[in-house]
Amino acid sequence: MGLVIGALVVWIRGRWHGRRLRLGLGRVTRLERAPSAGFGVLRGRLRCAARRHGVAMASVSSSLGPFVLGGACCPGLELESQGTRVRLVGQTEVILGSRETDTATVLRQTDEGSYYRVARAFPSLLQVLTTPGAVLRLVELGDEVVVAGRIERVGHPESGVGYRESAHRWVLSGGRSAALVAAIRPRQPSLTWLVRLMALGACALLWLCFALPV
Repeated sequence: MGLVIGALVVWIRGRWHGRRLRLGLGRVTRLERAPSAGFGVLRGRLRCAARRHGVAMASVSSSLGPFVLGGACCPGLELESQGTRVRLVGQTEVILGSRETDTATVLRQTDEGSYYRVARAFPSLLQVLTTPGAVLRLVELGDEVVVAGRIERVGHPESGVGYRESAHRWVLSGGRSAALVAAIRPRQPSLTWLVRLMALGACALLWLCFALPV
């Protein structure tokens, strides 16, 4: 029972922490009411014309403070939001990943797959992926995220091209800094779910042993 309560407390704390981070980015901006350029927050799913699956963004940050050691983003990344595609350009920082891993311990022991997937997708992060005291945060294509940054409408209304193509294309960037990205739902490594299921099963078995009459 103690294991169940502990797992529940960790889950609630994680959800509350994620919600607080996302709310801290601000209210979601409606594109039809947005100015041609300005800061905003969008919610949508990450898409890429070149591929459907894989790591979309990754950031390696120090666990001791708000220090970003490295980050990368796959080319051609877009956010499918409010019925349109918003192109993501420039630097990005994942402040809440759909998968987060301690690079010094869990990464090479129980979530080895994330290490190799990020290393293959972004070779520039190889030097910081195993930095002691750092955290790898990543989001994948298809993940639902909230992105905060400078939203700008580019193109010309009289160009003769349809709205959903490039006449009024939206672009989101970090401006002078990095655009901030927060995942909506976490992805847990399969081993994590296996451990949790085993713990719950063990608790249920103990409860049955003590609850059933001899």
